[in-house]
Amino acid sequence: MGGILHDIGKIIFSSVHPELLNKIKNLCEQKNFPASTFEDLAAGMNHAEIGALIAEKWNFPEDLVAAIRYHHDPLSVSDEYRDLVYAIYIANMFCSLETGAITFDQIEPAVLDNFGINSKKQVESLLERFSEGFQQEKKR
Repeated sequence: MGGILHDIGKIIFSSVHPELLNKIKNLCEQKNFPASTFEDLAAGMNHAEIGALIAEKWNFPEDLVAAIRYHHDPLSVSDEYRDLVYAIYIANMFCSLETGAITFDQIEPAVLDNFGINSKKQVESLLERFSEGFQQEKKR
């Protein structure tokens, strides 16, 4: 569920500030900045925090709220929810890496280390294996 709902705040954010979200996205792509930094400045909080507040209001389980809140800031999560948040974070970062939205050095080293990943080559190998697996699934 965390993988599906971690960006729920983007839906809320974009419905309130659709033009602002596009401007932030374009600026971040041009300058290679993380979008969350500009979301914080423009709206007072980022999509992760907005999503977590919505999840709390809807009485989602605490671990899911933590996954939503910390999926861009995994080192801030309590030990209780670290495994889940790290898993959501690394999956999100791998997707961003695959699309070219980020580079390897933008992935938090402590999270990589938690999964026993020590090099860019390992990440590239994992992405290749995931891609092959997804291609096999499409054929079914």
